[in-house]
Amino acid sequence: MKKFSKDAGVRGALAAVAMVMAAAPTLAEGNLASKPVDLPELMLTGDLKMSQSEYQLETGKYYRLNISSDGQEEFAWMAPELFRNVWVNQVVVNDLEVKAADIYSLEFDAAGTFELTFVPIRPGRYDFYVNGYQRQGMIGAFVVKLFRNVWVNQVVVNDLEVKAADIYSLEFDAAGTFELTFVPIRPGRYDFYVNGYQRQGMIGAFVVN
Repeated sequence: MKKFSKDAGVRGALAAVAMVMAAAPTLAEGNLASKPVDLPELMLTGDLKMSQSEYQLETGKYYRLNISSDGQEEFAWMAPELFRNVWVNQVVVNDLEVKAADIYSLEFDAAGTFELTFVPIRPGRYDFYVNGYQRQGMIGAFVVKLFRNVWVNQVVVNDLEVKAADIYSLEFDAAGTFELTFVPIRPGRYDFYVNGYQRQGMIGAFVVN
């Protein structure tokens, strides 16, 4: 019986990574191991102005947005449709990290900044606004375009994490396991198979609703 060795498993992982890098020479902007894409700061001011009215985003990319207030007015910044269609990593305020399943609003009682990091999941146009001041023009939109069908967080083999822009294949030279974590973005049916063995029935599908 052929025994599995950790070195052999690592070689298999490295082979897969080599194929990944050949298919995608740049690091994924949407990967949480990489530096997030910094969006222009959104500044809310006491004269009822916002510094930005629109942000162009792509699904599967990792973004960081600073939302600030000058403290002259109390503001409640809201983007309910956006928060239903993104994966929020965290909100940071005064170097304190806040993890939340759902975000309702970001409220300013004084001058300060919220740092929001997130990954858009579904394409669309999502309004943001300061509650109660929409008629004064404190409204804008996130325009999210489709970039890829799935956002891959990482592949883990033998407790080693592999980060890559796009994955072409996972290759096994010996017994072992790849752990893949990901977020589906676009509905559809996506086949998976073992190359060269499709006729033997080694084929299946991910059905994303």
